[in-house]
Amino acid sequence: MKHFTLGRIDFTEFTGYRVTSAQSFNYDYDGIIGPDLLSLFNVDLDYTDARVYLVPNKFGHQAGLR
Repeated sequence: MKHFTLGRIDFTEFTGYRVTSAQSFNYDYDGIIGPDLLSLFNVDLDYTDARVYLVPNKFGHQAGLR
């Protein structure tokens, strides 16, 4: 993808996969954010307010995330 925005974070030249039908993948993997993406962030879970915070870590900064 040329440009992809997740919250306040912009990704450029990002490789993604489009799901074209229900159950395109084995098991129940449709719509799951993969470990390759999550490894770029420190992930904080706010159970009280039902929020997930993704803060770029050193790998995210090296990949150009701000």
